[in-house]
Amino acid sequence: MQHHINNKMKTSCPQKSLLAELPSPPPDKTGWPWTKESKLLPPMMPNGQPWPRISIVTPSYNQGQFIEETIRSILLQNYPDTELIIIDGGSTDNTLQVIKKYEKWIAYWISEKDDGQSHALNKGLKKTTGYLIGWQNSDDYYGIDSFSQCALIAAQNSDASIFHGTSYFMDDKGMCHATLIKENFSIKENPEPLTRFQFSNQSMFFHRRIFDAGYFIDEHYNHAMDGEFMTRLLIAGYKFRFIPGMTGICRMHHEAKTAKRPYLGIIENVDICLKIIKSDKTSPHIRKWALVSLREALPPLFYSYKMGEFRKGLYSLVRFGGFRMLDVKFIVRYLVSFLGATFARSLYGVIDYFRKITGASH
Repeated sequence: MQHHINNKMKTSCPQKSLLAELPSPPPDKTGWPWTKESKLLPPMMPNGQPWPRISIVTPSYNQGQFIEETIRSILLQNYPDTELIIIDGGSTDNTLQVIKKYEKWIAYWISEKDDGQSHALNKGLKKTTGYLIGWQNSDDYYGIDSFSQCALIAAQNSDASIFHGTSYFMDDKGMCHATLIKENFSIKENPEPLTRFQFSNQSMFFHRRIFDAGYFIDEHYNHAMDGEFMTRLLIAGYKFRFIPGMTGICRMHHEAKTAKRPYLGIIENVDICLKIIKSDKTSPHIRKWALVSLREALPPLFYSYKMGEFRKGLYSLVRFGGFRMLDVKFIVRYLVSFLGATFARSLYGVIDYFRKITGASH
């Protein structure tokens, strides 16, 4: 086990550029967050109050090729009161070299075997002291000026507890594509299914009151734990506030968990829906929402060819929602599922081929 505590490190000076103090970036790296930095901030906020502390937890494991960009995107916010906590699961690549390179600016870091990302997150979250708290994975990073934008909006919206912006998907070539954005997360006002709530921790911060109330990551989940966590917050009535200019980057690469076994996240989403449906504390309105969410989660499970899991989910959908939740497509998928994944792949491969040559839509 390796660990480091920096009790003296609280923040960089708001009137002093941190770019010149940090280690030089690799020669082939330019732009944000390598050779560019966020704007310098005045000593106090416009309301005359000190800038609130922002704590960031970064769970890490063998992401040495990416974590330096993550760290620099946090430090180069040039934010007056930043607390960076890194929880590493015992990396065997160059991760620790990178961490030690920046440990002067890291409040706390540890490297030891853990029970996965959710466990690492909780370890870090319980060490935070910030008024606003976020987590950033070791292969993702924040956009420029994100911290100051969040702090300013949080000061103006004391009734909100979750502040979120826009996150972008980045491919292996560094190109950004689709975005994750939802201006108003609200089951009551905007009751879209869980699968359409594009939760994104890459550009999201939480008020201290959430963790003081005992809300943490459910360690039973390691793929959809962020969705499960934020769904609990929605059900509990915590208010989300969208910040248009605040951004984050979600990196898509072949080593990412979602790329290796994407169906695991779908299976966990199904389990989340069922947990809500089965709870005797769930209101009729929320239960109805969870049923619709379960219904929407099942087709992706079928097209991931997890036939046994698909049928189990379908049985639960009928058990708790009745046959009215089904349509012809569900019945067809159910029958095909008994023919096995290999047959289904072949069948839908042929269907897709004919769609392409005939120009038919899905």
